[in-house]
Amino acid sequence: MATLVLDRVWMNLVASGVAVAAQSDPDRTREYNDEGEIRIYGEGRARVISSVGERGFFSFEFEGVTEDQITTLRAWKKQLVQVRDHMGRRFYGSYFSVAVGEYRGELDLYTAAISLQFATYTEGA
Repeated sequence: MATLVLDRVWMNLVASGVAVAAQSDPDRTREYNDEGEIRIYGEGRARVISSVGERGFFSFEFEGVTEDQITTLRAWKKQLVQVRDHMGRRFYGSYFSVAVGEYRGELDLYTAAISLQFATYTEGA
């Protein structure tokens, strides 16, 4: 029986299946937000204004990526991607920025921080 070992974070461009994979900083987080605000009306009355639905995010940082991988990640912004982590969780979504930093101890390697915003996606549709 075949065993799949996920020892890193994998990101695939859904349109082509091309992948970028690298070790990840252990400080990965998931966050779920609702859109809304408090508005103040006459006589100081405060009311909640909200919208239907929930927004989800998965924030992570690739470690030890090359300049070519950074270029690929930058090209994939605003496109649908699939992200798999070391626990086998799968997330679909898009991201709009890539924060690039230096990778300690290695020349020509970098870190790339991404906050994936979840999107609804049905496989095989």
